[in-house]
Amino acid sequence: FTWPWTRSQEYNPGGHRDISKRTFDLSNQYRISQNLIALEWNDALAGIAADHALQLVRGELPFNHEGFDGRMARVPFDFTRMAENLAMCLGYADVARCAVDG
Repeated sequence: FTWPWTRSQEYNPGGHRDISKRTFDLSNQYRISQNLIALEWNDALAGIAADHALQLVRGELPFNHEGFDGRMARVPFDFTRMAENLAMCLGYADVARCAVDG
């Protein structure tokens, strides 16, 4: 298995963009159902997340939030709060649904 992108600030995951975007959209559907505001997609944040996913798949980092502060330091805009969610959904036909529903 190889990822269709390389590390960079750009989000260019090839065919995996659909999974990322669907996960994001399902997360927003859940947020709205809980009377929370929808989040707005950001390619820079998606690129940072894609880089971390690549590190996890390559075994360069354990499956945890190690390095979170460093990833947040790469965010190219000011923010007041930031969080990170990880999901492992091996063998699921609908990876996005697995990631959101758990």
